Amino acid sequence: MVNNAGVHRGGKVERLSPEDWQTVLNVNLTGALNMIRAAKPHMGSGSSIINIGAVVGFRGFPGDVAYASSKAGLSGMTNALAIEMAKQGITVNLVIPGLVLTDMTSGLTDAAMDNMKAKIPMGRLGQDREVAIGGALIGLHFWLYQFRVFEVAAGPWGWLLTFVTIDFVFYGYHRAQHRVRFLWCAHVVHHSSEHMNLGTALRQSPTGPFTKALFYWPLPLLGFDPLVVASAGAIATLYGFWTHTEVVKKLWAPLEWLFVTPSHHRAHHGSNPEYVDKNYGNFLIIWDRLFGTFEPEMARVRYGLLTNINTYNPLRIAFSAWLKLIRDSLAVRSLTDLCRLWLRPPREQEEALQRAVHPSR
Repeated sequence: MVNNAGVHRGGKVERLSPEDWQTVLNVNLTGALNMIRAAKPHMGSGSSIINIGAVVGFRGFPGDVAYASSKAGLSGMTNALAIEMAKQGITVNLVIPGLVLTDMTSGLTDAAMDNMKAKIPMGRLGQDREVAIGGALIGLHFWLYQFRVFEVAAGPWGWLLTFVTIDFVFYGYHRAQHRVRFLWCAHVVHHSSEHMNLGTALRQSPTGPFTKALFYWPLPLLGFDPLVVASAGAIATLYGFWTHTEVVKKLWAPLEWLFVTPSHHRAHHGSNPEYVDKNYGNFLIIWDRLFGTFEPEMARVRYGLLTNINTYNPLRIAFSAWLKLIRDSLAVRSLTDLCRLWLRPPREQEEALQRAVHPSR
């Protein structure tokens, strides 16, 4: 179960009414406790409880006395319940997603919002759907973790092994995004920009997290702790952010040989024939070198798609590829052709569709 309910009543301590104080504690802290008490009789070994915390519970923020107190209390409650329920095989964890754009943060002044964004590496607040999807995926990973066939040791070496494994899985996932049409429908959003800057890194599809889940579920079965996977994955995501730039040219040769650099990733975003479907890595470029998908940046990169979308409409950018896939799916005449349509590389689709619709040609 995931406890994510929360309310906010702002105001400095001298203006905070007893009613507002009690409302915040009732929803954010007592509400979580009541949900856990109601769910516990139906939980067995391998079940997991995830409480959604907040940065303000640890760092505090002027005018957030009630909210900060409730989230700090949720942290303490999580620690106590984790010890209490461990004997029943029930895990209890606290996940802090960082600053999220919600009704609580939308009331901040522009100056306060800019100050928050300046402290975040990706330069933006998170979104509520990201927290919801992330919580669901972590819950799924905890459920799968009880069936693990190996046990990855805790500690620095275990974390490093998790990080490298995630990077390898990402290589396979990213390669599939370019070679499987329905996965490309989500990933095309990221490649639709005709520019290369940090904003391009934030150009992500709302359907992307669902396709990503198809590749990462084996990790808990192999013994990788879901929380370690989450933390290592967050660091990997931050690393991938800075490679979306033209400011940084080529680095020292040994670094260029081992790691993904801005030069490598610029080539990946190119529509030049030699750059298409190359350099899939996120942290280590050695995967591309091993599997024959590496291409150094030589010619000037032309960013964007082979056929650009040519629109600034976010809905068209996000869903036009999906709509075209659905229209093409309605035109085919057999299940075999439908599977080919969804699973074959995007660039081979037009010819395959013509054969499916007009088999005599």
